[in-house]
Amino acid sequence: MSSLRPRNHGLLAGAAEVCVTPRLPVELAGYHGVRVAHKVRDDLFCRACVLRSGRTAVAWVSCDVIALPESVITAIRREVARRLRRRPSCMIGATHTHTAPSPVDMLSATVNRRFVAALVKGAAAAVVKAFEKAVPARVGWGTGREATTVFQRRFLMHDGTIKTNPGAMNRDIVRPDGPVDPEVGLLKVQDVRGQPLAAVVTFANHVDTLGLNEISADWPGAMSRRLKRHLGRSLITVFLCGAQGNVNHVNVRRRSSFVPLMTERIGRRVADAVRKAWACTPVASNIRLAAIERPVRFPRRRVAPRELHRARAVLKGVRLPYRVTRPLTSFDLAKGCLEGERLEAQELVGLARFKGRTESSRLLGIAVDRAAWLAVPGEVFVETGLTLKRRSPFRRTFVAGLVNGYLGYMPTDDAFRKGGYETIPARSSRLAPGVEGVLLREGKRLLQDLFKLNRKRNSS
Repeated sequence: MSSLRPRNHGLLAGAAEVCVTPRLPVELAGYHGVRVAHKVRDDLFCRACVLRSGRTAVAWVSCDVIALPESVITAIRREVARRLRRRPSCMIGATHTHTAPSPVDMLSATVNRRFVAALVKGAAAAVVKAFEKAVPARVGWGTGREATTVFQRRFLMHDGTIKTNPGAMNRDIVRPDGPVDPEVGLLKVQDVRGQPLAAVVTFANHVDTLGLNEISADWPGAMSRRLKRHLGRSLITVFLCGAQGNVNHVNVRRRSSFVPLMTERIGRRVADAVRKAWACTPVASNIRLAAIERPVRFPRRRVAPRELHRARAVLKGVRLPYRVTRPLTSFDLAKGCLEGERLEAQELVGLARFKGRTESSRLLGIAVDRAAWLAVPGEVFVETGLTLKRRSPFRRTFVAGLVNGYLGYMPTDDAFRKGGYETIPARSSRLAPGVEGVLLREGKRLLQDLFKLNRKRNSS
């Protein structure tokens, strides 16, 4: 057990990383089908960055997994509290890599209990080590831009429908059905001598470029390695997904999308945007630090008896759980196939097991001077993320999705009306129309209260 003694310093910061690569072979998450990894392309990590000022302690944590259910978040927080004898405000996020074992019951992946146990210990250990390594520090926030590797993935087709990932070079595409957010967010952390300690990076893009049967952190891992080479081996990069629910790396005007070269290319370009932002971001030690966390309820889908009856009819005579041997992606589901119909029926049956009209979760906001991070427990649509940024009272706001829980996709009301992969009822899409309104209302209210709290602490 770690015991931290208070020191007479202003701002303290620390960062650490713990490798959580599992033993092979191991089943991978991410697709509608069974994938087993027999090779490690690159390691998986839990990384943490901690700031302490007075009685306030906050942490940003990233884990190289597809998603983190609330049960895992709770276990990590309990282990941190047990070892530190304090409860820092933690943003614990999944990088959303599709080439790691699954800690969450979704799609066709089986939850790997042994990996989950190691993940909980690894994430908690990263936070504890970051606290133990904390030194007097200076921080600053800044932004970069990377617009060449992120694209809208929902498209209006000639027949008037909306399709997610309709495939490259598809002549039936009319236009994208939404924007992208090319902003790369940065929290720059260094010690008082100017040595880089950590970079907390947010960027709204899906993390699914490989499609291989290999363990990999995907492009955030490539980004981290490149930043270590250029900013120093001691640098710890904590990556948090932005509002990436309806965007990805696929340029439908080109044929090749899922190749290792794409992984390195995106990692390199996001890292270069971070480096440019790092170079022009000033730092200070006399910063204001605050955090607010509060409960929130989101509307949950209700499965109609007729829909449930139809789903069970599709699965009649099929051995359950239904698992296909080839990895189906949303590209395959967009085309339509028998396996996809059965998987959707199975997801609908699984969704019917959730009881109640709402999903309980929490929103967390962290303020560092005039910048704020808002943690959301799901895959937020980019339109919602951009609106939250515009309505925030802070100079700069970074929306982090897939943090402190996993409620699946969080489509806009417009997307629910139009349809598409993200709105198909499933365990990974169990929220109902109205989730956008809850996010905008409660997210804005939390940011406003956080802004007031931060100003109050500055004047006291």
